Amino acid sequence: MNQRQDKMKKNFFSISIIVICFSYIHLANATENFQSDIKVSVFLKPKYWSVVSGTISYNGIQTGNLFVQLFDSSQTLKINEKTYFWDMNMNSCSYRINVPTNGKYKLVAYIDSIKNIQSQQDECEPYGEHINDIVISTLDPQNFSQINFSLKDPENPYHIIYATPLSITGQPGTNLKCHLNYYTFNTNSDDENLKFFVHFDSSMLLFSKATNMLSYSDISLELIESQINETKRNTHNDGLLLISLNKDILSGISTTKRICTLNFIINEDTDINKQSTIHFSEFRVAENHKFYSSSMSIKTTLFNLDVDGNGIVDALSDGLILIKFLNELTEDISTSIDTKNGTRLSENEIRSYVESGTTEISNNGFIKLDIDCNSKVEALTDGLLILRFLFNITAGNSLINNAVDLKNGKCVSDKVIAENIKKLLP
Repeated sequence: MNQRQDKMKKNFFSISIIVICFSYIHLANATENFQSDIKVSVFLKPKYWSVVSGTISYNGIQTGNLFVQLFDSSQTLKINEKTYFWDMNMNSCSYRINVPTNGKYKLVAYIDSIKNIQSQQDECEPYGEHINDIVISTLDPQNFSQINFSLKDPENPYHIIYATPLSITGQPGTNLKCHLNYYTFNTNSDDENLKFFVHFDSSMLLFSKATNMLSYSDISLELIESQINETKRNTHNDGLLLISLNKDILSGISTTKRICTLNFIINEDTDINKQSTIHFSEFRVAENHKFYSSSMSIKTTLFNLDVDGNGIVDALSDGLILIKFLNELTEDISTSIDTKNGTRLSENEIRSYVESGTTEISNNGFIKLDIDCNSKVEALTDGLLILRFLFNITAGNSLINNAVDLKNGKCVSDKVIAENIKKLLP
């Protein structure tokens, strides 16, 4: 009888997840047009707007957020900005941006591949601009279409090293992973090997090993002792790794490649909320090449909802993984993991992490994942509340409806439930 009840409970649970997902997709579709017209006005809010639209082209290999930006004609004041995503399978992207009437404007765009500074182009990133100013009169506030232009890579060849995820949280005494990625432009086989340093805070991180090597014969990694090359150190990132990439693999790379995964252990004595970075600097770069990199930010925390460790809390990955574990449905969690940027990829890693959320005590005296404060962590209450919140199902009573323990729970209002979940965000 108990087995039959458990089976019925799991079937009901699975159907509930499907209904939530479809509701979220419907909500997203219904609001897509509204969101696409949101204005980001930096210095003014005019009464009348015109619309400029067209196509942006790019034939290179860089990927990331595509920023379309509208400036005044002198390019000193940014007036509006729209963001799209450019992946490696694209060669063009349609855009649409609102433009205030009665003015002369410049339209530019770039792909933020390094992600060093939001809304600011780095020298190695693809960039383009419309050759003519856009002039709009208040007397004739017409829309402009077919304002097309292209992006280009810089003329000088370059190397780019960056880590994923861009930001990550970790618990003292646990493992921390940093995926190391590389791409280049206009590199040939005559170039020298690329050598660069990885800088980290040795008081916070202990380097343990490198895994998932692109090629063991073409990549070498050396942990530099403290007395060596002091000029490359600083007070906050005194740990050094020297990585060398063979010129033979450099010449064969035409898209972004993952070099390896660096594995660290967070010192168990590290204070909670301590922040640090892992960053990179060049040691040897071929003549006429430039070296660019972006850093990875680290923060020590207790348990949070970034279950797969990709630096982002997402309903369709972290939310579904968590609720599947709480309901002991672990056979298909691989479909919910961010395998590209995630740092907890195995069932054992995720199980260990989720279990820490069922034992750590929050400031309110209850277990962190006990959202309704009934002294139990359950899939159909706590798990469902988290999933609804991550799907932004919060209007009216929709967050807590039939998902809180009204008899034994000490936290049953939508406001308190939302606050308990927000405390688990990184």
